[in-house]
Amino acid sequence: MEVGSFFQNPREAALAEKVWALTLTLTPAGYTMHGVHQFFAKIPWTNQRIILARDWITRYREDDGLGGVNSLNRELGNTHYTALEIGNVEHFYVAALMGTLFPNNPFWFGWMSSASLFWEIVVGPGRIAIAKRGLPLPKLWTVLQHNLQHNAAQYAVDAAGLKFGNFYSLYDLRDQLTGK
Repeated sequence: MEVGSFFQNPREAALAEKVWALTLTLTPAGYTMHGVHQFFAKIPWTNQRIILARDWITRYREDDGLGGVNSLNRELGNTHYTALEIGNVEHFYVAALMGTLFPNNPFWFGWMSSASLFWEIVVGPGRIAIAKRGLPLPKLWTVLQHNLQHNAAQYAVDAAGLKFGNFYSLYDLRDQLTGK
């Protein structure tokens, strides 16, 4: 199961693959995760590689205030990923981390999927409406429509990440048990 196969956009698939490959080079001695990810890494059944991928891409996406366009692209050898592509891959790894928490639990998977949909379709637009409440109603509606379209696409990325985290953890566990 290749991480890139979960993406429709080939550039996002390539970025996800680069981050996934990079996780193999991160060692505990030379790389320090954010405290939240250190907490998740202590849960015995979570997947360490997914946690590293989520931590690494989040670190560089937040580093330059431009969605990672400068810092992440520089770190990957002067690539040219956009803030949207970086954000989508980050969302994928966030959801993948959540998918590892209770692998193969249909209740958890359904709940997380519903929570993600609620966040993308209700909370995100609600935050924009509050932040831009001084805008004339037609302009606010245009901003909200654009955001809802983006968030609907983002939900597909979230759902793919949940599936990857959930199923990759099971394959990883199977490989550990069978010695593959």
